[in-house]
Amino acid sequence: MYNKQGILESVARRFPLWVRYPLGFFCIGIIEPFKCGYLKYRNFNKFLEKSQWWSKERLERYQMGKLKPLLEHACKNVPYYKNMCKKMHFTPDDFNSIRDLEKFPLLTKEDVVNNFSQLIAENISLKQKNKRLDSRSTSGSTGKPMFFYRDKNYRFIKKSLFRWRNRVAGLRENNKCIHLWSYPFVEDNLDSLFLYAPYDRKLIISTANVELNYFKKYLELFRSFKPKYVIGPPSFLYLLACYVEDKGEKGIKFPVFFSTTENLLSFHRKAIERCFRCEIFNIYHSEEDLVSAVECQKHEGMHIMMQKGVVEIVNENGKLSKEGQRGRIICTGFNNYVMPFIRYEIGDVGTISYKRCSCGRGLPLLKKLAGRTSEMLNYNNMILDPAALSIIVKSVRNIKECQFVQETSSLLKINIVKRKGYVDKDVEEFIGKIKGLIGNEVKVSLCFLDSIPRTRMGKFRFVINRSREKQNV
Repeated sequence: MYNKQGILESVARRFPLWVRYPLGFFCIGIIEPFKCGYLKYRNFNKFLEKSQWWSKERLERYQMGKLKPLLEHACKNVPYYKNMCKKMHFTPDDFNSIRDLEKFPLLTKEDVVNNFSQLIAENISLKQKNKRLDSRSTSGSTGKPMFFYRDKNYRFIKKSLFRWRNRVAGLRENNKCIHLWSYPFVEDNLDSLFLYAPYDRKLIISTANVELNYFKKYLELFRSFKPKYVIGPPSFLYLLACYVEDKGEKGIKFPVFFSTTENLLSFHRKAIERCFRCEIFNIYHSEEDLVSAVECQKHEGMHIMMQKGVVEIVNENGKLSKEGQRGRIICTGFNNYVMPFIRYEIGDVGTISYKRCSCGRGLPLLKKLAGRTSEMLNYNNMILDPAALSIIVKSVRNIKECQFVQETSSLLKINIVKRKGYVDKDVEEFIGKIKGLIGNEVKVSLCFLDSIPRTRMGKFRFVINRSREKQNV
C-alpha cells in the first residue's frame, strides 16, 4: 500500500492532513534526498543543470565514460553477457564508440524471462542483494508481464530527474500534485477511488476503474485539492475533460499536465488544453528505468536524457535507422549493475532528431512516438500508427472515444462511444475516412459501447493488433 513507514511519518500520522501536507515540504526537500544519498543527489542535480546544454558530441563522450565500466562489469560478472562475449569473441576493449553497441545482439522481454537468473550479477553478495535488489515488473499491457530487478544504489538519479522535469515545466519540486495512477489500488486490491500521500504533497486518484458515476467525485477532489500539476495517462484526463464540457462544469484548472504511460494523441491534447487551460508536457519513460524523455516549453519533441542511458532507433533488421526514420526503440541503461539491460528492446516505436531544439539544449529529441509494436495496424504491407488514426477520430465530431482492434489481416473491429447528437451520417463519414486511409477492401465491424474497458492497470489501448499478438505468443 502507498503509505510511508518512516519515524517522522509514523509520528506525523497522528495529525490531520492540513498539518501533514506542510510537512511534505520537509520530506520532499530534506528527508527523501537523505534517504537516497544527499551528496550524490545534490551533485547529480548540478550535473543535470550543466550537461543539458552540452553539445551532442560532449554528451556522447560522457556516455562512453559510463558505458565502458558497465560493459566491463557485465562481461565479467553477469553470466548471460559473459557467455555471449565468449561466443562472439568480444571484449570491452573492442568498444570504442557508441556505434559499437551494434555488436551486441538485442535483448528482448522473452530473453529476460528465459534467462532471468543469468542476468543477475554474480559479484554481488547476499547481503548486498538484500540492500540493492529492487524487485519490479512491467504492467503487462501486451499480455506479457516481465519481472526484473532495479539497483537501489541509483535511486538518487531518479529523484534528480524528477526534480529536473519539474524545473523544465516551470514547477518546483514540492508543488502539490494529483497523480492519476492504478498501481497501489490494483496491487493492494483497494476499493477506494483515491489515496492521500501528504509527505509527497500528492493526491493519488485511481485509474483502475473508470466509471461515469465516479466523475463527479473526481471533480470534487480536483477542486478541493487545487494541484499545481497533474501527472498520468492522457486518456483518463481526456474523459474527465469530456465530462466537464458535457455537464458545463466550471472552475477546474491547473497549470501543468504531465502526460505519461500512454501515447498522447492529438485529440487528447486539444480537449485537455481547452478544458483545463493547462500546458501539456509529454513524458516518455519505462518501468525498467532505462530511458527518460521530457518535453520542454518549446514542445518540439521530448528531450532524451543522455545522462541516463543510450537510446537507439533500429529498423526491422536490427540495424540503426537514419535520423528521422521510424523504428524500434532500443535502450541501454547506465544505472543498473545488479541486472544490466544492454540493447533492450522496449517494445515501442519512434524517431529521433539531433537537430538542436530552439530552447538551446543539446539533448536529442524523441519525436513521433508511435506507441508499442503491438499497437500498429497492418494492412497490405502498410503500417498505420495510432497518431494517423487519431487524426480521423478528431475530425468526426460526435465520436467521443473509440478503439481499433485488428482481429485478422482483413478484419478491423472498431469499438465506439457516441457523443450526444450522434447520427448515422457520422458512421458513414467515419468509415469512409478509415477506408480512405487503409483501403476499400478492409472489412469494418462496428461495436457501440457505453465505455471502453481499460487494462487491469487502468491503461487505455487505442489500437490492439490481435494478429500481431498471436504471432508473438
